[in-house]
Amino acid sequence: MTTHRPQRTCVGCRLVTDQEVLLRWIEDPQDPSRILPDPKRRGTGRGAWLHPDPECARLAVRRGGFARAYRSSRIRVELDELLAALNKALPNASCPPEHLQT
Repeated sequence: MTTHRPQRTCVGCRLVTDQEVLLRWIEDPQDPSRILPDPKRRGTGRGAWLHPDPECARLAVRRGGFARAYRSSRIRVELDELLAALNKALPNASCPPEHLQT
């Protein structure tokens, strides 16, 4: 018998994978135009999921992945801020090998 592993879609590369390899992001409760990392996955509201990979971050910003995930045009994500928050939230994170092959 196999155990169920929740799947999520990365807002950058759009690859569907186990949620445990993705970082969840939520809207900032004080400023809904900003996003915050939610490494413990306990934040309220809709979440967006991103591989801990700078290339996925670039794709998410370029393609408007966070605005699409939150269904909101008010989300404004700057790549530099996203990369800094990503490094702060998961300083030693790396992507699984199957992600790097896509």
